Amino acid sequence: MSDKKTMPNIWEKIAEVKRQFHKLKLEKTGHNKFAGYKYFELADFLIPALELLHDHGLCEVTSYTAETASMVIIDVDKPEDRVTITSPFSSANLKACHPVQNVGACETYQRRYLWVTFLQIVEHDAIDSAPAVDEAAEKIKTYTRQLNTAPDLDELHIIGAGLKQESENVQNTLRPIYVARQKALKQQAAE
Repeated sequence: MSDKKTMPNIWEKIAEVKRQFHKLKLEKTGHNKFAGYKYFELADFLIPALELLHDHGLCEVTSYTAETASMVIIDVDKPEDRVTITSPFSSANLKACHPVQNVGACETYQRRYLWVTFLQIVEHDAIDSAPAVDEAAEKIKTYTRQLNTAPDLDELHIIGAGLKQESENVQNTLRPIYVARQKALKQQAAE
């Protein structure tokens, strides 16, 4: 048996990158206010991930076509060894943006999703957000009933104070109802 250590192959390098990446203490700075969860933005993990690739003799190249976004992980010690991750490319139609800005937004999102796939980053599952959405809808329904039946301005203001503790989405949805009820109660008081 030889004492000569063999160089790890691309799969061993990738496995070690993932192992070390998941030991990092990274902070999720993205926040979905509507569903109430945090997520990793690309900037939260890209630099540490690139450093790990470099430390293990790997590099990454991302490219896009009209139909596909691709990330290729290349073993720099043996460039013919590659792993490719692909994702269908989509489009965006952001308000007040030039077409090239929409393309850039798509590329940024696709790039993030390719990295999430490659590093097997565990993210909030969209299905898990359903209870939060249902909870917000239930709060809106309850507050709407309370606002519409408030007997006077004092009671309306108490309900309004409670609203300030709710999510921005709930507040924005209920604000027109609050204002309309306030107007109606002022008219009643003036009569």
